[in-house]
Amino acid sequence: MATVGSVIAMGLDHGVVFEAVAPGFDVTGDPPGWERSADDLYPDAVPTIRTLAERGIRIGVAGNQAAVTEEFLAGLALPIELVATSAGWGVSKPDARFFARIADELDLPPAAIAYVGDRLDHDVLPAASVGMKAVLIRRGPWGVMAARSADAAAADAVIDGLDEVSGLLDGA
Repeated sequence: MATVGSVIAMGLDHGVVFEAVAPGFDVTGDPPGWERSADDLYPDAVPTIRTLAERGIRIGVAGNQAAVTEEFLAGLALPIELVATSAGWGVSKPDARFFARIADELDLPPAAIAYVGDRLDHDVLPAASVGMKAVLIRRGPWGVMAARSADAAAADAVIDGLDEVSGLLDGA
């Protein structure tokens, strides 16, 4: 965790952590013998997805992930309209093209999209720069440190859990 904190504080890519603790680790796939399951998600993820879908909110999951994440999420049979990864798209956050593609894939103007993420540099600032509603989730090492930054003011909202998203969208 000290390595993670140092990497975050220096603004380095998270891949540096893997290289420091497991040189040569392949971050493009799952470790041998690891089977993904719904238990790998935060406990509030599935209930929030279902609650939002019941309200008629369109849901997308897009992030800097390996392509195997797309298959995994599709296999959960959740009401997710868009599942996308940087590996699958060939473009990574914080590139504005990543966020523009989300809007294109959903056929929505960026202003109609609330993008939730735990990083200022990869989520909040680039989502806001293309006109999306940027929501910072204060979770995990990046989210906690980001919330302490003066740049957190760039977020339209700061939340502690996904279960708060539904309330943010009231009246939207």
